[in-house]
Amino acid sequence: MYHILYVDDEKDLLDIGKIFLERGGDFSVDTTPSATSALPLIQKKAYDAVVSDYQMPGLDGIAFLKKVRETGNSIPFILFTGRGREEIAIQALNEGADFYLQKGGDPVAQFTELAHKVKQAAGRRKAEASVRDLERRQQDIINFLPDPTFAIDGNGTVIAWNRALEEMTGVPAGEMLGKGDHEYALPIYGQRRVMLADLLLSPPGTDTTRLYSRFNIDGNTITAETSVPHLQGKPRTLWGKASFLYDRQGNVIGAIESIRDITERRLAEDALRQANRKLTLMASVTRHDIVNRLTVLRGFLALTKKWSDDGGFQHLIQKQEDVIARILREILFTREYQEIGVNAPEWQNVEETIRDALKNVDLSGIAVSTGDCADIEVYADPLLRKVFLNLADNTVRYGGAGLHSLRFSACSGEGGLVITCEDDGCGIPEDEKGLIFERGYGRNTGLGLFLITEILAITGMKIAEKGEPGKGARFEIIVPEGVYRRVGGE
Repeated sequence: MYHILYVDDEKDLLDIGKIFLERGGDFSVDTTPSATSALPLIQKKAYDAVVSDYQMPGLDGIAFLKKVRETGNSIPFILFTGRGREEIAIQALNEGADFYLQKGGDPVAQFTELAHKVKQAAGRRKAEASVRDLERRQQDIINFLPDPTFAIDGNGTVIAWNRALEEMTGVPAGEMLGKGDHEYALPIYGQRRVMLADLLLSPPGTDTTRLYSRFNIDGNTITAETSVPHLQGKPRTLWGKASFLYDRQGNVIGAIESIRDITERRLAEDALRQANRKLTLMASVTRHDIVNRLTVLRGFLALTKKWSDDGGFQHLIQKQEDVIARILREILFTREYQEIGVNAPEWQNVEETIRDALKNVDLSGIAVSTGDCADIEVYADPLLRKVFLNLADNTVRYGGAGLHSLRFSACSGEGGLVITCEDDGCGIPEDEKGLIFERGYGRNTGLGLFLITEILAITGMKIAEKGEPGKGARFEIIVPEGVYRRVGGE
Protein backbone atom coordinates (compact mmCIF):
# COMPACT_ATOMS: atom_id res chain seq x y z
CA MET A 1 0.00 0.00 0.00
CA TYR A 2 1.37 3.38 -1.08
CA HIS A 3 0.33 6.45 0.92
CA ILE A 4 0.03 9.46 -1.37
CA LEU A 5 -0.54 13.18 -0.75
CA TYR A 6 -2.28 14.75 -3.77
CA VAL A 7 -2.16 18.58 -3.94
CA ASP A 8 -4.30 20.57 -6.42
CA ASP A 9 -6.43 23.69 -6.20
CA GLU A 10 -9.10 22.02 -8.37
CA LYS A 11 -11.36 20.05 -5.99
CA ASP A 12 -12.90 17.97 -8.78
CA LEU A 13 -9.46 16.84 -9.94
CA LEU A 14 -8.61 15.83 -6.38
CA ASP A 15 -11.80 13.77 -6.16
CA ILE A 16 -11.40 11.98 -9.46
CA GLY A 17 -7.68 11.42 -8.90
CA LYS A 18 -8.37 9.85 -5.52
CA ILE A 19 -11.01 7.55 -7.03
CA PHE A 20 -8.81 6.41 -9.90
CA LEU A 21 -5.73 5.79 -7.73
CA GLU A 22 -7.50 4.00 -4.89
CA ARG A 23 -9.71 1.73 -7.01
CA GLY A 24 -7.01 -0.90 -7.50
CA GLY A 25 -6.28 -1.16 -3.79
CA ASP A 26 -2.60 -0.22 -4.12
CA PHE A 27 -2.95 3.40 -2.98
CA SER A 28 -4.30 5.36 -0.06
CA VAL A 29 -4.68 9.02 -1.10
CA ASP A 30 -4.95 12.12 1.08
CA THR A 31 -5.91 15.33 -0.72
CA THR A 32 -5.42 19.03 0.01
CA PRO A 33 -6.15 22.13 -2.10
CA SER A 34 -2.91 24.08 -1.56
CA ALA A 35 0.78 23.76 -1.01
CA THR A 36 0.50 25.83 2.15
CA SER A 37 -1.86 23.30 3.71
CA ALA A 38 0.22 20.41 2.40
CA LEU A 39 3.46 21.35 4.19
CA PRO A 40 2.25 20.59 7.75
CA LEU A 41 0.67 17.34 6.52
CA ILE A 42 4.03 16.15 5.19
CA GLN A 43 5.61 16.88 8.57
CA LYS A 44 2.94 14.94 10.47
CA LYS A 45 2.61 11.86 8.27
CA ALA A 46 5.06 9.64 6.41
CA TYR A 47 3.94 9.61 2.78
CA ASP A 48 5.43 7.46 0.06
CA ALA A 49 5.06 10.22 -2.54
CA VAL A 50 3.64 13.70 -3.23
CA VAL A 51 1.66 14.48 -6.41
CA SER A 52 1.32 18.22 -6.97
CA ASP A 53 -0.17 20.58 -9.50
CA TYR A 54 2.10 23.36 -10.77
CA GLN A 55 -0.13 26.44 -11.07
CA MET A 56 -1.74 27.07 -7.65
CA PRO A 57 -2.44 30.28 -5.67
CA GLY A 58 0.12 31.18 -3.02
CA LEU A 59 2.86 28.63 -3.55
CA ASP A 60 3.07 27.11 -7.01
CA GLY A 61 4.25 23.53 -7.51
CA ILE A 62 7.95 24.37 -7.89
CA ALA A 63 7.99 26.73 -4.90
CA PHE A 64 6.26 23.97 -2.94
CA LEU A 65 8.94 21.50 -4.07
CA LYS A 66 11.70 23.88 -2.95
CA LYS A 67 10.12 24.20 0.50
CA VAL A 68 9.98 20.42 0.86
CA ARG A 69 13.58 19.91 -0.20
CA GLU A 70 14.84 22.74 2.02
CA THR A 71 13.73 20.75 5.06
CA GLY A 72 15.94 17.86 3.94
CA ASN A 73 12.96 15.71 2.99
CA SER A 74 13.75 13.48 0.01
CA ILE A 75 10.16 12.20 -0.47
CA PRO A 76 9.38 11.31 -4.12
CA PHE A 77 7.75 14.35 -5.77
CA ILE A 78 5.77 14.22 -9.04
CA LEU A 79 4.72 17.43 -10.71
CA PHE A 80 1.29 16.74 -12.35
CA THR A 81 0.23 19.78 -14.31
CA GLY A 82 -1.64 21.05 -17.31
CA ARG A 83 1.15 23.51 -18.10
CA GLY A 84 3.35 21.88 -20.70
CA ARG A 85 6.17 24.34 -21.09
CA GLU A 86 9.56 22.70 -21.40
CA GLU A 87 11.29 25.19 -19.10
CA ILE A 88 8.90 24.29 -16.28
CA ALA A 89 9.71 20.60 -16.63
CA ILE A 90 13.45 21.33 -16.64
CA GLN A 91 13.20 23.60 -13.59
CA ALA A 92 11.13 20.98 -11.72
CA LEU A 93 13.66 18.25 -12.36
CA ASN A 94 16.53 20.57 -11.43
CA GLU A 95 14.86 21.34 -8.10
CA GLY A 96 14.58 17.64 -7.26
CA ALA A 97 11.31 16.44 -8.75
CA ASP A 98 11.31 12.75 -9.58
CA PHE A 99 8.96 13.02 -12.54
CA TYR A 100 7.11 15.67 -14.56
CA LEU A 101 3.75 14.49 -15.90
CA GLN A 102 1.38 16.56 -18.04
CA LYS A 103 -2.40 16.44 -17.57
CA GLY A 104 -4.81 15.97 -20.44
CA GLY A 105 -6.06 13.20 -22.69
CA ASP A 106 -7.82 10.03 -21.62
CA PRO A 107 -8.35 10.06 -17.80
CA VAL A 108 -7.86 6.30 -17.45
CA ALA A 109 -4.57 6.33 -19.34
CA GLN A 110 -3.51 9.51 -17.56
CA PHE A 111 -4.07 8.21 -14.04
CA THR A 112 -2.69 4.78 -14.96
CA GLU A 113 0.52 6.52 -15.99
CA LEU A 114 0.47 8.58 -12.79
CA ALA A 115 0.08 5.40 -10.70
CA HIS A 116 3.00 3.85 -12.57
CA LYS A 117 5.20 6.92 -11.95
CA VAL A 118 4.30 6.96 -8.26
CA LYS A 119 5.22 3.28 -7.85
CA GLN A 120 8.43 3.79 -9.79
CA ALA A 121 9.52 6.83 -7.78
CA ALA A 122 8.52 5.34 -4.43
CA GLY A 123 10.19 2.01 -5.24
CA ARG A 124 13.38 3.72 -6.33
CA ARG A 125 13.48 5.85 -3.20
CA LYS A 126 12.89 2.81 -0.99
CA ALA A 127 15.70 1.00 -2.74
CA GLU A 128 18.00 3.99 -2.21
CA ALA A 129 16.97 4.16 1.44
CA SER A 130 17.64 0.44 1.79
CA VAL A 131 21.12 0.89 0.34
CA ARG A 132 21.76 3.83 2.67
CA ASP A 133 20.56 1.78 5.63
CA LEU A 134 22.82 -1.09 4.59
CA GLU A 135 25.77 1.27 4.21
CA ARG A 136 24.96 2.83 7.56
CA ARG A 137 24.80 -0.59 9.22
CA GLN A 138 28.09 -1.56 7.61
CA GLN A 139 29.59 1.71 8.83
CA ASP A 140 28.25 1.04 12.34
CA ILE A 141 29.77 -2.45 12.28
CA ILE A 142 33.15 -1.03 11.26
CA ASN A 143 32.85 1.76 13.81
CA PHE A 144 32.28 -0.63 16.71
CA LEU A 145 34.91 -3.22 15.77
CA PRO A 146 37.31 -3.64 18.70
CA ASP A 147 40.38 -3.50 16.42
CA PRO A 148 41.45 -0.18 14.86
CA THR A 149 40.04 -0.31 11.32
CA PHE A 150 39.90 1.90 8.26
CA ALA A 151 38.71 1.51 4.68
CA ILE A 152 39.70 3.13 1.39
CA ASP A 153 37.99 3.24 -1.97
CA GLY A 154 39.59 2.25 -5.26
CA ASN A 155 41.34 5.62 -5.49
CA GLY A 156 42.94 5.31 -2.05
CA THR A 157 40.55 7.76 -0.38
CA VAL A 158 39.53 7.08 3.23
CA ILE A 159 35.84 6.13 3.48
CA ALA A 160 35.86 4.69 7.03
CA TRP A 161 37.94 5.40 10.15
CA ASN A 162 36.56 3.72 13.26
CA ARG A 163 36.58 4.70 16.93
CA ALA A 164 39.30 2.23 17.92
CA LEU A 165 41.58 3.80 15.30
CA GLU A 166 40.72 7.25 16.64
CA GLU A 167 41.88 6.08 20.08
CA MET A 168 45.07 4.49 18.72
CA THR A 169 46.14 7.49 16.62
CA GLY A 170 44.42 10.41 18.36
CA VAL A 171 43.04 11.50 14.96
CA PRO A 172 39.23 11.85 14.77
CA ALA A 173 37.37 10.40 11.80
CA GLY A 174 36.24 13.86 10.70
CA GLU A 175 39.84 14.84 10.02
CA MET A 176 40.67 11.72 8.01
CA LEU A 177 37.57 10.86 5.96
CA GLY A 178 38.04 11.90 2.34
CA LYS A 179 41.84 12.06 2.62
CA GLY A 180 44.05 10.21 0.12
CA ASP A 181 47.67 10.05 -1.04
CA HIS A 182 48.54 7.69 1.87
CA GLU A 183 47.76 10.41 4.42
CA TYR A 184 46.08 7.72 6.52
CA ALA A 185 49.54 6.22 7.18
CA LEU A 186 50.86 9.40 8.81
CA PRO A 187 49.20 9.03 12.26
CA ILE A 188 50.41 5.42 12.51
CA TYR A 189 53.84 5.39 10.87
CA GLY A 190 54.78 9.07 10.87
CA GLN A 191 55.22 9.01 7.09
CA ARG A 192 53.24 8.37 3.92
CA ARG A 193 53.78 4.74 3.07
CA VAL A 194 52.09 1.73 1.52
CA MET A 195 49.72 -0.13 3.84
CA LEU A 196 48.19 -3.58 3.44
CA ALA A 197 44.96 -2.13 2.04
CA ASP A 198 47.04 -0.42 -0.67
CA LEU A 199 48.85 -3.64 -1.48
CA LEU A 200 45.55 -5.39 -2.14
CA LEU A 201 44.66 -2.74 -4.71
CA SER A 202 48.17 -2.60 -6.21
CA PRO A 203 49.56 -4.66 -9.09
CA PRO A 204 51.18 -7.98 -8.04
CA GLY A 205 54.90 -7.94 -7.40
CA THR A 206 55.11 -4.93 -5.09
CA ASP A 207 58.13 -5.31 -2.77
CA THR A 208 57.00 -5.69 0.85
CA THR A 209 60.13 -7.02 2.55
CA ARG A 210 61.29 -3.55 3.60
CA LEU A 211 57.96 -2.69 5.24
CA TYR A 212 56.55 -5.94 6.59
CA SER A 213 57.51 -9.26 8.16
CA ARG A 214 55.51 -12.49 8.36
CA PHE A 215 53.78 -11.40 5.16
CA ASN A 216 51.09 -13.82 4.03
CA ILE A 217 48.50 -13.82 1.23
CA ASP A 218 45.52 -16.13 1.64
CA GLY A 219 43.08 -15.74 -1.23
CA ASN A 220 41.79 -12.18 -1.11
CA THR A 221 43.25 -11.45 2.32
CA ILE A 222 46.69 -10.18 3.36
CA THR A 223 48.16 -10.42 6.86
CA ALA A 224 51.54 -9.12 8.00
CA GLU A 225 53.49 -7.56 10.86
CA THR A 226 55.46 -4.35 10.98
CA SER A 227 57.40 -2.27 13.51
CA VAL A 228 56.48 1.31 14.33
CA PRO A 229 59.24 3.41 15.95
CA HIS A 230 56.87 5.90 17.59
CA LEU A 231 53.15 5.29 18.02
CA GLN A 232 51.90 7.65 20.72
CA GLY A 233 55.53 8.06 21.75
CA LYS A 234 56.48 4.37 21.97
CA PRO A 235 57.90 1.72 19.64
CA ARG A 236 55.24 -0.86 18.86
CA THR A 237 54.76 -4.04 16.87
CA LEU A 238 51.58 -4.06 14.78
CA TRP A 239 49.72 -6.88 13.05
CA GLY A 240 47.44 -6.01 10.15
CA LYS A 241 44.82 -7.76 8.06
CA ALA A 242 43.39 -6.37 4.82
CA SER A 243 40.54 -7.61 2.63
CA PHE A 244 38.65 -6.36 -0.41
CA LEU A 245 35.47 -4.28 -0.19
CA TYR A 246 32.71 -5.25 -2.63
CA ASP A 247 29.55 -3.55 -3.85
CA ARG A 248 26.19 -5.34 -4.10
CA GLN A 249 27.09 -6.66 -7.54
CA GLY A 250 30.30 -8.23 -6.27
CA ASN A 251 32.64 -5.65 -7.81
CA VAL A 252 35.74 -4.59 -5.89
CA ILE A 253 35.27 -0.99 -4.74
CA GLY A 254 38.10 -0.68 -2.23
CA ALA A 255 39.83 -2.37 0.70
CA ILE A 256 39.47 -2.54 4.47
CA GLU A 257 42.32 -3.00 6.96
CA SER A 258 42.28 -3.85 10.66
CA ILE A 259 45.30 -3.22 12.87
CA ARG A 260 46.19 -4.84 16.18
CA ASP A 261 48.91 -3.85 18.65
CA ILE A 262 50.73 -7.12 19.42
CA THR A 263 53.78 -5.60 21.14
CA GLU A 264 53.24 -7.29 24.48
CA ARG A 265 52.35 -10.60 22.81
CA ARG A 266 55.59 -10.54 20.83
CA LEU A 267 57.55 -9.66 23.98
CA ALA A 268 55.92 -12.60 25.74
CA GLU A 269 56.69 -14.94 22.84
CA ASP A 270 60.31 -13.77 22.72
CA ALA A 271 60.53 -14.25 26.47
CA LEU A 272 59.17 -17.78 26.14
CA ARG A 273 61.73 -18.65 23.49
CA GLN A 274 64.48 -17.27 25.71
CA ALA A 275 63.18 -19.30 28.62
CA ASN A 276 63.05 -22.52 26.61
CA ARG A 277 66.61 -21.96 25.41
CA LYS A 278 67.80 -21.33 28.96
CA LEU A 279 65.99 -24.35 30.34
CA THR A 280 67.57 -26.56 27.70
CA LEU A 281 71.00 -25.15 28.46
CA MET A 282 70.53 -25.49 32.21
CA ALA A 283 69.33 -29.07 31.94
CA SER A 284 72.48 -29.96 30.05
CA VAL A 285 75.00 -27.96 32.08
CA THR A 286 73.59 -28.78 35.51
CA ARG A 287 73.27 -32.47 34.74
CA HIS A 288 76.93 -32.53 33.64
CA ASP A 289 78.13 -30.67 36.74
CA ILE A 290 76.19 -32.83 39.17
CA VAL A 291 77.48 -36.02 37.55
CA ASN A 292 81.06 -34.71 37.95
CA ARG A 293 80.49 -33.82 41.61
CA LEU A 294 78.97 -37.20 42.33
CA THR A 295 81.93 -38.91 40.66
CA VAL A 296 84.30 -37.00 42.94
CA LEU A 297 82.17 -37.81 45.98
CA ARG A 298 82.18 -41.50 45.14
CA GLY A 299 85.94 -41.39 44.85
CA PHE A 300 86.35 -39.77 48.26
CA LEU A 301 84.00 -42.31 49.80
CA ALA A 302 86.01 -45.11 48.32
CA LEU A 303 89.20 -43.64 49.79
CA THR A 304 87.49 -43.20 53.14
CA LYS A 305 86.61 -46.88 53.29
CA LYS A 306 90.18 -47.81 52.38
CA TRP A 307 91.90 -45.39 54.79
CA SER A 308 89.41 -45.36 57.64
CA ASP A 309 92.24 -45.99 60.11
CA ASP A 310 94.49 -43.34 58.58
CA GLY A 311 95.15 -39.87 59.97
CA GLY A 312 93.75 -38.30 56.85
CA PHE A 313 90.28 -39.57 57.67
CA GLN A 314 88.93 -36.28 59.01
CA HIS A 315 90.36 -34.37 56.06
CA LEU A 316 88.59 -36.68 53.61
CA ILE A 317 85.31 -36.32 55.48
CA GLN A 318 85.59 -32.56 55.19
CA LYS A 319 86.18 -32.88 51.45
CA GLN A 320 83.02 -34.92 51.16
CA GLU A 321 81.02 -32.37 53.07
CA ASP A 322 82.29 -29.59 50.82
CA VAL A 323 81.31 -31.45 47.66
CA ILE A 324 77.88 -32.29 49.06
CA ALA A 325 77.35 -28.60 49.92
CA ARG A 326 78.23 -27.59 46.37
CA ILE A 327 75.84 -30.15 44.94
CA LEU A 328 73.10 -28.84 47.19
CA ARG A 329 73.71 -25.25 46.09
CA GLU A 330 73.61 -26.20 42.44
CA ILE A 331 70.42 -28.18 42.85
CA LEU A 332 68.82 -25.27 44.68
CA PHE A 333 69.95 -22.98 41.90
CA THR A 334 68.30 -25.17 39.26
CA ARG A 335 65.08 -24.88 41.25
CA GLU A 336 65.28 -21.09 41.03
CA TYR A 337 66.48 -21.07 37.44
CA GLN A 338 63.64 -23.26 36.20
CA GLU A 339 61.15 -20.65 37.41
CA ILE A 340 62.51 -18.07 34.96
CA GLY A 341 60.14 -17.62 32.04
CA VAL A 342 57.62 -20.17 33.32
CA ASN A 343 55.05 -17.39 33.77
CA ALA A 344 54.43 -14.68 31.21
CA PRO A 345 56.14 -11.31 31.81
CA GLU A 346 53.96 -8.63 33.39
CA TRP A 347 54.00 -4.92 34.13
CA GLN A 348 55.47 -4.31 37.61
CA ASN A 349 55.89 -1.13 39.60
CA VAL A 350 59.62 -0.69 40.23
CA GLU A 351 59.42 0.94 43.67
CA GLU A 352 56.87 -1.55 44.99
CA THR A 353 58.94 -4.47 43.74
CA ILE A 354 62.12 -3.08 45.33
CA ARG A 355 60.45 -2.50 48.70
CA ASP A 356 58.95 -5.99 48.65
CA ALA A 357 62.37 -7.49 47.92
CA LEU A 358 64.14 -5.53 50.67
CA LYS A 359 61.85 -7.01 53.34
CA ASN A 360 63.95 -10.18 53.08
CA VAL A 361 67.35 -8.50 53.56
CA ASP A 362 68.82 -7.34 56.87
CA LEU A 363 69.58 -3.68 56.19
CA SER A 364 70.18 -2.64 59.78
CA GLY A 365 72.25 0.54 59.92
CA ILE A 366 71.94 1.13 56.17
CA ALA A 367 69.98 4.12 54.83
CA VAL A 368 67.79 3.00 51.90
CA SER A 369 66.31 5.25 49.20
CA THR A 370 64.17 4.36 46.19
CA GLY A 371 64.63 7.73 44.48
CA ASP A 372 62.19 8.50 41.67
CA CYS A 373 61.04 4.96 40.90
CA ALA A 374 57.47 5.31 42.18
CA ASP A 375 55.80 6.17 38.87
CA ILE A 376 57.69 3.64 36.71
CA GLU A 377 56.55 0.20 35.59
CA VAL A 378 58.68 -2.30 33.69
CA TYR A 379 57.58 -5.31 31.65
CA ALA A 380 59.55 -8.14 33.21
CA ASP A 381 59.55 -11.74 34.37
CA PRO A 382 57.61 -12.17 37.65
CA LEU A 383 60.98 -13.01 39.27
CA LEU A 384 62.06 -9.35 38.98
CA ARG A 385 61.82 -9.20 42.77
CA LYS A 386 64.79 -11.60 42.96
CA VAL A 387 66.87 -9.14 40.93
CA PHE A 388 66.58 -6.45 43.57
CA LEU A 389 66.80 -9.02 46.38
CA ASN A 390 70.14 -10.34 45.09
CA LEU A 391 71.52 -6.84 44.48
CA ALA A 392 70.67 -5.80 48.04
CA ASP A 393 72.01 -9.09 49.46
CA ASN A 394 75.29 -8.59 47.55
CA THR A 395 75.56 -5.09 48.95
CA VAL A 396 75.23 -6.34 52.53
CA ARG A 397 77.61 -9.27 51.99
CA TYR A 398 80.42 -7.44 50.21
CA GLY A 399 79.94 -3.73 50.94
CA GLY A 400 82.44 -3.78 53.79
CA ALA A 401 82.68 -1.78 56.99
CA GLY A 402 82.22 1.56 55.19
CA LEU A 403 78.74 0.67 53.89
CA HIS A 404 76.12 3.13 55.14
CA SER A 405 73.68 3.73 52.26
CA LEU A 406 71.89 1.91 49.44
CA ARG A 407 70.07 3.91 46.77
CA PHE A 408 67.80 2.89 43.90
CA SER A 409 66.93 5.44 41.21
CA ALA A 410 65.73 5.67 37.61
CA CYS A 411 66.28 8.11 34.76
CA SER A 412 66.26 8.25 30.98
CA GLY A 413 69.51 7.23 29.39
CA GLU A 414 71.09 5.99 26.20
CA GLY A 415 69.05 3.10 24.84
CA GLY A 416 66.09 3.54 27.18
CA LEU A 417 65.55 3.76 30.93
CA VAL A 418 68.40 3.24 33.41
CA ILE A 419 67.55 1.79 36.83
CA THR A 420 70.48 2.23 39.19
CA CYS A 421 71.39 0.39 42.40
CA GLU A 422 74.38 2.03 44.11
CA ASP A 423 76.01 1.92 47.53
CA ASP A 424 78.87 3.64 49.35
CA GLY A 425 80.74 0.47 50.24
CA CYS A 426 84.12 -0.77 49.11
CA GLY A 427 83.12 -1.25 45.49
CA ILE A 428 84.22 -3.91 43.02
CA PRO A 429 87.80 -4.22 41.69
CA GLU A 430 88.22 -3.33 38.02
CA ASP A 431 89.59 -6.76 37.11
CA GLU A 432 86.42 -8.42 38.46
CA LYS A 433 83.79 -6.25 36.75
CA GLY A 434 83.71 -8.44 33.66
CA LEU A 435 83.53 -11.66 35.66
CA ILE A 436 80.98 -11.10 38.43
CA PHE A 437 77.98 -11.96 36.21
CA GLU A 438 79.45 -15.30 35.12
CA ARG A 439 77.99 -18.45 36.55
CA GLY A 440 80.03 -19.81 39.47
CA TYR A 441 82.14 -16.70 40.02
CA GLY A 442 82.20 -15.24 43.52
CA ARG A 443 82.88 -15.94 47.12
CA ASN A 444 79.46 -17.30 48.01
CA THR A 445 77.43 -19.42 45.56
CA GLY A 446 78.55 -17.53 42.47
CA LEU A 447 75.00 -17.79 41.17
CA GLY A 448 73.16 -14.66 42.34
CA LEU A 449 74.40 -12.15 39.76
CA PHE A 450 74.23 -14.75 37.00
CA LEU A 451 70.60 -15.36 37.94
CA ILE A 452 69.95 -11.60 37.71
CA THR A 453 71.21 -11.40 34.13
CA GLU A 454 69.00 -14.32 33.11
CA ILE A 455 65.85 -12.86 34.68
CA LEU A 456 66.41 -9.46 33.05
CA ALA A 457 67.23 -10.95 29.65
CA ILE A 458 63.75 -12.46 29.40
CA THR A 459 62.41 -9.07 28.24
CA GLY A 460 65.62 -7.68 26.74
CA MET A 461 67.02 -5.86 29.79
CA LYS A 462 70.74 -5.82 30.55
CA ILE A 463 72.85 -5.09 33.62
CA ALA A 464 76.38 -3.74 34.07
CA GLU A 465 78.56 -2.62 36.99
CA LYS A 466 79.78 1.01 36.66
CA GLY A 467 80.94 1.81 40.18
CA GLU A 468 84.35 3.13 41.26
CA PRO A 469 86.51 0.76 43.34
CA GLY A 470 86.88 2.05 46.89
CA LYS A 471 83.87 4.36 46.58
CA GLY A 472 81.01 1.92 46.13
CA ALA A 473 79.30 -0.44 43.69
CA ARG A 474 76.94 0.88 41.03
CA PHE A 475 74.76 -1.55 39.09
CA GLU A 476 72.90 -0.14 36.07
CA ILE A 477 69.93 -1.98 34.57
CA ILE A 478 69.20 -0.86 30.99
CA VAL A 479 65.49 -1.13 30.14
CA PRO A 480 64.88 -0.77 26.37
CA GLU A 481 62.11 1.33 24.80
CA GLY A 482 58.71 -0.34 24.90
CA VAL A 483 59.55 -2.36 28.04
CA TYR A 484 58.89 0.48 30.50
CA ARG A 485 56.23 3.08 31.03
CA ARG A 486 55.43 5.88 33.41
CA VAL A 487 52.18 5.44 35.29
CA GLY A 488 49.74 8.13 34.15
CA GLY A 489 52.42 9.64 31.91
CA GLU A 490 54.18 8.49 28.76
